[in-house]
Amino acid sequence: MDYHADRFPDYSFIFFRKSKPYCILPGCGSGEIFSSHSGLTYGGFIMGKDCTTKGMMEVLELLIAELKSQGFKRLVYKPVPYIYDLLPSQEDLYCLFRHGAVLKARLVASVLEPGVSLSYKKDRRSAIRKSEKAGIRVTQDDDYARFWPILDENLKKRYNVKPVHSLNEMEYLHSKFPRNIKLFTAFQEEELLAGTVVYLTDRVLHTQYIASTHRGKKTGAVDSIINHLIQNEQGERFLDFGTSCENEGRDLNESLIYYKEGFGGRGVCYDTYELKL
Repeated sequence: MDYHADRFPDYSFIFFRKSKPYCILPGCGSGEIFSSHSGLTYGGFIMGKDCTTKGMMEVLELLIAELKSQGFKRLVYKPVPYIYDLLPSQEDLYCLFRHGAVLKARLVASVLEPGVSLSYKKDRRSAIRKSEKAGIRVTQDDDYARFWPILDENLKKRYNVKPVHSLNEMEYLHSKFPRNIKLFTAFQEEELLAGTVVYLTDRVLHTQYIASTHRGKKTGAVDSIINHLIQNEQGERFLDFGTSCENEGRDLNESLIYYKEGFGGRGVCYDTYELKL
């Protein structure tokens, strides 16, 4: 998290039991709000294998007491979505409920489960056939600098925003985690038409920053990339297309989620809880 530490002052915790790490909590503090974590898509407790429900109750009580003593008034908590867990790990949600935490936001992501074959919708199959006829080839690529202008233009035209990560930040993150952060691109001959950044964990392949040129849209270049990921890269992982919501989940981008569901994506919630201290 150090690449954006200047924007999100670190306030992370390690909890010990008998001198051994029991669980950790990435966090940041701003004014009267402690958040886990404002600079991350999710950032709840990361628990050791020996963590228990009773133990988590004790941890949360310690956390609340410490935050109160430091002058915080609210705890904002974004738990890890269950598809990313190596083991069932929702003790934190139960303990937050016991302390009166309320659901503040709920975003819905579209996810493919490994080993479950769902047929693509007709328009997605048509786009893939179009890309095959156009001679689109998909490759793993390290040239983020070549892809980022396409991404910048896409986001500016569609949403009038910039990527969350700058090019320098993404290149830095890739250099630190080359096996976990990868770029897949689609070419027609030597012309770059589309790309997506992929995050790989033991359990999940997560796509981010999907973008294409005007020609790429016409030739189904993005569809060819996603089909490649499903057929060749997903393996035993969940494939997480990310969320399709705004305004804390109250507004659904129906066209975006329709596209993701066209590959068989089903809903997994990304939640945010708030606890008044």
